[in-house]
Amino acid sequence: MSILNALTLAQSDINHSINFPLIIIKKEGGVLKIDARTNEGWQAIFMPSQNFSQQLDNLKIVLREKLKNRENLEYIDLRFGNRVFYKTF
Repeated sequence: MSILNALTLAQSDINHSINFPLIIIKKEGGVLKIDARTNEGWQAIFMPSQNFSQQLDNLKIVLREKLKNRENLEYIDLRFGNRVFYKTF
């Protein structure tokens, strides 16, 4: 399954109101990184070289258990295994 297909499926799994209208794939220091911008204004940061389904599962868990109110959310960084970092402003 491609990363774009996985993100599309994740939208329905996570919350029907969240969309990823802009996906940016960058190479930083020789490593690919995916910035998936949401229609809510925050971004999810993924590393495609790692287990992508685990990163999506971590995103679902964080949104469900920690970030029910995403009004001031800037990003969720899912690149570090089971350690998920997020920043609010």
